[in-house]
Amino acid sequence: MGNCHLVYTDDFSELTTERLQEAVEHMNAEEVSRCLEGGMPVNHPIDKSGHTILDKFAVEHAQMLNSALHFKGQPNDATRHLLEMQEAAAQTLRVLREHG
Repeated sequence: MGNCHLVYTDDFSELTTERLQEAVEHMNAEEVSRCLEGGMPVNHPIDKSGHTILDKFAVEHAQMLNSALHFKGQPNDATRHLLEMQEAAAQTLRVLREHG
């Protein structure tokens, strides 16, 4: 994965494939939106295997759900944590679908 897709925004910071991937890893819908609105492609391969950022989202979401299954803490905390993660994932997916 390289920086073959560089886009500059109004604040002059680079938008790279890696930055978009990191935003998806953290389910940061706002940063995902910023990257995509800055011109980052949704359906462009992000690795040599041809995976797209939507594939990356699916992997990250699965890992997020798996980590929720192993949450250590009170049941109420586990439920709140799962709901917060699911909301972040839903917002991130919504942004990806709007641009894909």
